[in-house]
Order: sequence, then structure tokens, then C-alpha cells
Amino acid sequence: AGVFELAMHSWDIRAALEPSASLSPDTLAVILDFFSACPHWFLTPAAKLSAPLRYRFAFPGALSEPWDIVVEGDKAHIGHAADAIPAHVTFSCERETFGLMMCGRMGFDAALGDKRLLPTGDMAVVQAFKQWFQGV
Repeated sequence: AGVFELAMHSWDIRAALEPSASLSPDTLAVILDFFSACPHWFLTPAAKLSAPLRYRFAFPGALSEPWDIVVEGDKAHIGHAADAIPAHVTFSCERETFGLMMCGRMGFDAALGDKRLLPTGDMAVVQAFKQWFQGV
């Protein structure tokens, strides 16, 4: 948690001074690992789902595997995508967009609006993503 918090607060300071500040690849790796280990930090429990919802985040570049966020009941799991299991929605975005959005540094609607987050799949559940996660 300490490295995660230092990385995000460092970005907060740099972004205030330089709006084009970005997260380093090493920082992004730490952030993604933290999401996987501590999804409860980001989950805002909403109505309990009767069937799981799978959101996939596909990142451009050969070195970036997709990540899934699965909401089941009133809990969420975040981790590497399960290739054999189809997602309800796939969001294409940079890893940085995903990290900043999940940490509340970039709004979900703003990321959709400026095309930093491109959804495909079941459009009925795209906006439902916001009800589950604090940062967005």
C-alpha cells in the first residue's frame, strides 16, 4: 500500500505543476498489482448482482495483457484476463488511463468523452461500471 500511495501522491504533485505529467511504466506495474491485491479499496458496493459482470480492459502494446474486473454479488475481483471467458464489455485504453481512472484522478465520463476509453460489447452495462467503483 505504501508504494502505491507514494506513486499516486507523487503524480498528484507533478500533475498540479505540469498537467502533462504521466505515470512511469514501473509505477503502472505497481498500481495494477495493487488493484489486484486490494480490490476492496476501489469497490463501492451497490445492489447485489444475481449474475457476474465481466469488464475487460485491453491495453495497446505487445507487453500489456488485458485485465478483467469481475463483479460478483457485492464483491469484485481484478486481475489478468481469463482469455476463454468472454467479457460483457471491453474497454480499450492506455494502462495509465485505467490507473488514473480507478484512483479517481480521471473521471469515467471524461475518459469516455475524450475517447481515452473506448467501449465495445454490451452498452447497457457500460455506465453500470460507475456504480461499482469509487474512483470513477
